[in-house]
Amino acid sequence: MQYVPRLPDWVTPRPRLYGALDTAAAGGLVLVHGAHGSGKTVAVAEWARQRAGAGAWVTLDPSTRSRRAVWRRILRALELDDSSRLLAEFESSDPGAFREAIGWALSEEPRVIVLDETDHLDDPEFAEDVRYLVASSAAGFVLIGLAPFFARDALPLLAAVELSPAELALDEQETAAVLAAVGVPAPLAPYVHERASGWVQGTLAVGRALSEGTATRAFRDVVDDILERESSGALVILRGLPGDVQRVARLAAVLGPAPAEALGALAPAVDIDGALAELVSAGLGMWTETERGGQFRLAPHLASVLERGAPETRDSEVIRAAARLAEESGRSADAARLLRSISDWSALRQLAQRSFREALVMDQQDWLAVTRTLPVVVLQREPVLAVLHTLLVNADPRSGASQLRATVALALSHIGNRLQSSPDPVDAVWTTVSLLGAQRVGGRYGAALKTATTLDSLLHSLTARDREEVEPLLPTALVHIGTTRLYSGHVAESREDFQLSVRSPLVSEWGVLHAASAIALTFALEGEFEHAAEAVATVRAAPKPRSWHGTYSASGTHLAEALLAVERGDADTADERLDAIERHFETIEHWPLMLWSRAQSSMLRGVTESAEWELAERIRRRARRAPTSEWMTALLLAQRVDLLLATGQDARALRLLDSARSSTALPVRVARARVRLFAGEPDAAAAQAARILDHDDLPVRWRLHALLVSAVAHSRLGVVESADAASRAAALLVESHGLRSPLTAFPAGDLEPLGLLRADPAADPSADPFAARPSLDRLTAAESAVLAALATHSSASSIASELYLSPNTVKAHLRSIYRKLGASSRAQALARARTAGLL
Repeated sequence: MQYVPRLPDWVTPRPRLYGALDTAAAGGLVLVHGAHGSGKTVAVAEWARQRAGAGAWVTLDPSTRSRRAVWRRILRALELDDSSRLLAEFESSDPGAFREAIGWALSEEPRVIVLDETDHLDDPEFAEDVRYLVASSAAGFVLIGLAPFFARDALPLLAAVELSPAELALDEQETAAVLAAVGVPAPLAPYVHERASGWVQGTLAVGRALSEGTATRAFRDVVDDILERESSGALVILRGLPGDVQRVARLAAVLGPAPAEALGALAPAVDIDGALAELVSAGLGMWTETERGGQFRLAPHLASVLERGAPETRDSEVIRAAARLAEESGRSADAARLLRSISDWSALRQLAQRSFREALVMDQQDWLAVTRTLPVVVLQREPVLAVLHTLLVNADPRSGASQLRATVALALSHIGNRLQSSPDPVDAVWTTVSLLGAQRVGGRYGAALKTATTLDSLLHSLTARDREEVEPLLPTALVHIGTTRLYSGHVAESREDFQLSVRSPLVSEWGVLHAASAIALTFALEGEFEHAAEAVATVRAAPKPRSWHGTYSASGTHLAEALLAVERGDADTADERLDAIERHFETIEHWPLMLWSRAQSSMLRGVTESAEWELAERIRRRARRAPTSEWMTALLLAQRVDLLLATGQDARALRLLDSARSSTALPVRVARARVRLFAGEPDAAAAQAARILDHDDLPVRWRLHALLVSAVAHSRLGVVESADAASRAAALLVESHGLRSPLTAFPAGDLEPLGLLRADPAADPSADPFAARPSLDRLTAAESAVLAALATHSSASSIASELYLSPNTVKAHLRSIYRKLGASSRAQALARARTAGLL
């Protein structure tokens, strides 16, 4: 077993405990609990060195309160082949998925995991992890703490073996062996055992005092005094040690687990090895083995007392050393708390830069607890800290809209001044990336696009030396630029940025997955589905954590897969892919694309009435937090127009378009042409489609939309040659790119005469997106006659004369016709009648 604590020289084998502890070696669970000084750690360490087999010993501390922090320690200690990937799985918020991945990794060979000081851990999900792994993997656990671990929660339901304080107590023979190890004659052992009742720490203290000859009174009085002193706490013992030893103990309390050289650097005039030996000998600390070598750890109960009162807690040099050790141990949030305690803002900023991704993915809540306490002037002066705080607030679903807006405003308030005042190009890159992130979180996409352009120019203008310094940041900067351009409608340009990020030699595994997923999404958005499918296959084939599914980094792939499924007519798969990232809806930037893709699936199912209401409601609810970009707003608006037209709500669709923030965005222009077509204005629709098609770089998706409007409009106008040309061009795009979803925006009666089919012949014929649109089939015979006359007569009186009806009767029939067709004018009613093929 790796990293078992070093055994003190007085330790004696205790084979009577082996049977219970061997339960863990057989894949079971052992709970070892008892008060401080009861010998829990030493007893388990002695067994582990003798017969535990493969595995690792992990000592917890105040930084390991959460399940995530504990597993990070465990995986690093076990040194599994895929530990780095398993660590990355914490980005997934699905405990079950990670549990299964860990179980799979621990199923190959028996391992024992010893967790010491489990009282620091308070996460019921970890209890579920232990239950699952003991039941389904080859791993066994020994949990050491003051009280039965999770006694009131999950673990009692599992058959666990306990080593209680009574079982840990030394028997008479063991007491004699401990005393003999420190030089106390055997005849004295029975009385010591009687008075100490097998208490390990008390027995050891009595033995040391007797062996050192410090007893000046009667033997029995000495034993009783020592035991009374031990019972009052370790602080009394410490005060009896030399001043240098006390100084080292206070340093150790601040540093936490630390190598001897770290303590020696802070106390160069002290014999560190000698001081640590005295602390171990006095039972006030012990050596723990880690992947970074031996580290001294003060007894937790003594450390907590000293840390609160030690003058070293205000010594900046000591705190910085403690922060370095915490960061090296993978505890960046603890390092941040330490630096925050001495107001070292520069060091905290540098730590945030080094730990940016870890803070956002692994330790969100712990880092947020730090950034929430930063003074406003610090956030204004250090934009990296301000933006990290902003992103953490945004990633917390509990953050309200007003809190997010205030945080964004604070982050942006002084970044511009920092950019103008800082001549350092490396600092300028960091600050500009920070500005870009804050602008997007705040919904300021117009400004973000300008910043992205500035950042792109800045990266290209760096000298070779400066570029080398910012090289680790380049993949992240390129993804930020690409995402900003994507949300501004510059999809092809954004893809180039993502491709550059993937090719960077310093991009992380997660960075590759994130950028590659975004590439797949860009192809799907433009309708390049052959390329989209290839990009998705590349991402799926790449090495990745098992629970990558459903994470932020996977969202681009899930969206691309949903859009691919829509084009195949597979609404179930589309919804399944969207469901995988639904839990991120409140915090993810891709929320507009999630809604847009979901609406496309609804069109495919023919569920349009409820889908339009749900789309509008979710847009309203999500936009309260922060608005999306103008282009994404246009995309969602165009989708709402499609749903409204499918249900016959043409007037609402027109009003919605009139309220558009941008009349020039491509989705809005296409939607406007389609509304004109449904309003009975095919000539205006054809003209608008022609203007849209008059662009060589038009994306495939929008070219197909415009071609379909043109084909249907010319067909209604009777211009057969133009209708055939447009429909042939549309059919070619459908065939060559596998793009079929734009066909769902038109009634089958318009498409079939042009040789175009909305879905495959095997598709469900009842899934008609236009099923809810008012139909002429519901008109009475009299209403049908009035409608037919309406095509050649412009007034109610002339229709009344032809049909031998009164003008009032004709008007009543016309009101009924308009209501049933959802029309508001003569032209619109006639257009819908022609669409249905009844005129």
